[in-house]
Amino acid sequence: MDDTDYQNALAVSEAARDQAVAALELEQAAVAMAVQEWELLGEGEASAAALRKPQLKAAEAILRGAHANLEIARNNLSRTTLYAPYSGRTQGRNVELGNWVAPGSPLATIYATDAAEVSLPLPANALGKLGLSLAGPAKEIHVDFTAAIGDTTEHWQGKLVRTDAMVDPTTRMLEAIALLEHPFLATDAASALAPGMFLHATIRGREVENVVRIPRHALLRGDRVRIMNAEGRAETRMVEVLQNTVTESLIASGIEDGERVILTGIPLFVEGMQVRIEGENQ
Repeated sequence: MDDTDYQNALAVSEAARDQAVAALELEQAAVAMAVQEWELLGEGEASAAALRKPQLKAAEAILRGAHANLEIARNNLSRTTLYAPYSGRTQGRNVELGNWVAPGSPLATIYATDAAEVSLPLPANALGKLGLSLAGPAKEIHVDFTAAIGDTTEHWQGKLVRTDAMVDPTTRMLEAIALLEHPFLATDAASALAPGMFLHATIRGREVENVVRIPRHALLRGDRVRIMNAEGRAETRMVEVLQNTVTESLIASGIEDGERVILTGIPLFVEGMQVRIEGENQ
């Protein structure tokens, strides 16, 4: 901004400071002379007025005020040059050369280029599966981002850093925030991102061993399956369901390796009934 007035104000403050310094030096000399005169001519204890102590305090106060005004003038001058709080790019500006601005007026909009945050809506019941909690920092979970740019699909790597404090009352989704490092700079591995792009995010869930995957329709009443035991009889088994998707269920326990799960619906099911697999010998 135009700093002419602020440069002049600084010059006036510096002159006032120099005058205050000179006045204090003169007053200190006057105090020294008053002390000498009292020692030669005075009797008893000298009063503060006789030794010019009030005048000395006044000169010191004037100098402190001059220093304060000088600091204010320097601060005002420094604010005529504005700096971005981080390395970034200009998204838009609200002023032109010659415009008048007032304190607090927005001059421009910028965004940081060292990192970007992506909001990922998650169902609340997915937090436990990912090991996340409400309203707090997230453990490091990798997120793979993709987007179609022209005829190619670009990839970027990010990680979850925190979750919001509340669930959206309309969608019943929770916002998880993922961080991408230096996404606006093109590299050999990926193109540059642009603010406002839509991304497809794949969150890497926790790894679980010894999981059985079965069709979703084979799960009965939410936590039961029917198996064919070694004797060829039907048996209902309680299972621990790790996760359900649209087409399949992941079972953490309750089914042993090698056991056969009955996928066919049995209208008149009786526990322990004899069953056979269609197409196999009895």
